[in-house]
Amino acid sequence: MGYDIVPFIYIDGVPTFTDSEIMALYDRMEVEGFANDVFGQGDANNRTEFLDLVKSKNNMFHVMLSQDGGAHLAVFWVNRFEMKTARMHFFIYKEARCFSDQLINSAAKYIYGLEHNGEPLFTMIVGVVKSTMVHVINYICRNGGAVAGEIPDYYWDALSGKPTAATIVYYPRN
Repeated sequence: MGYDIVPFIYIDGVPTFTDSEIMALYDRMEVEGFANDVFGQGDANNRTEFLDLVKSKNNMFHVMLSQDGGAHLAVFWVNRFEMKTARMHFFIYKEARCFSDQLINSAAKYIYGLEHNGEPLFTMIVGVVKSTMVHVINYICRNGGAVAGEIPDYYWDALSGKPTAATIVYYPRN
């Protein structure tokens, strides 16, 4: 399957995705039943908050589009930049799940390929996953990621209104 990675950027003041397109990405997450999993900490509770998240200068947002028709396959973004480390967030739409291994590896490779003045922007990608989401942790580990450890009460569960354990994962550069 061929696909392109398209960043959300402005070219001569024109965004690569319209507000409606971005909000439709959130709507699809909701329809597929995963918006609460993706935004379990309350980062985006609706399509308008998702739009704000995408447009925030604190995030580098990307969409993976199929080359045969431009279907939205996945979205990912990085944020919480510190030194050469970033936190990555990733969501694959149901129709592309059979290509999920290829997509997440391509996203990581893309992020690691970003440079400034010939130097890599990032040398480590990390993630914070609610520890009860074992399927997500296993998926990350199956695809080259690793578990650094678990921190009690580090993940704020917006639905329950309580903190819970978080598993810290990382995706090595090589």
